[in-house]
Amino acid sequence: PSSVHRLLLEKIPFLILSIITCVLTLRAARRLVQPLASYAFLPRVINALLTYVRYIEKMVWPKNMIPVYPAELRWSGAEVLMAGLFVAVVTIAALRLWKTRPFWLVGWLWYLGILVPVIGLVQVGANPMGDHNTYLPAIGIFIIICWEAGDMAADWRYGRAILGTMAALVLGACLVVSHQQLQYWRNPVALFTHNIAVTPNSP
Repeated sequence: PSSVHRLLLEKIPFLILSIITCVLTLRAARRLVQPLASYAFLPRVINALLTYVRYIEKMVWPKNMIPVYPAELRWSGAEVLMAGLFVAVVTIAALRLWKTRPFWLVGWLWYLGILVPVIGLVQVGANPMGDHNTYLPAIGIFIIICWEAGDMAADWRYGRAILGTMAALVLGACLVVSHQQLQYWRNPVALFTHNIAVTPNSP
């Protein structure tokens, strides 16, 4: 078999494990799974599209992160259009770059694929999204960022020094923002006061 076929074959055990995990998770959470009658298919798809983009926004700048996000049944047409365009453009770019920069397609499909069980197509509970769902999917975005940065730095005279400095600045910013977010988790009163401040109409 070709190298591509070998790469696909070696992933089959992981695919099987993923299917088993999904089945067990759905069985364990079957009481929380919302029937299709509760949330029609089109709103689920729109919510999934918007949530894909919102997770990336929060990865770039973790603002207004809360433990309980309210379910949204109304969306701005412009917001839905922009989200659809963003996902479509990145997907097309990743496909076109497959031969020269395959890490784009790997990272993007990683991000899209791992979020499928928690993106709202199968609605579990009333929460349409949760920031903790991005821990593993974010690896796909960082694959793109790290490999692209590495390729760019290879052409720079002081590439490693520049990348190292930028990484230190980013980690410093993460430290500051993480410290700020931790203040909301001091106790339940601080946490849910913040939640209400972000979403005043939250039940």
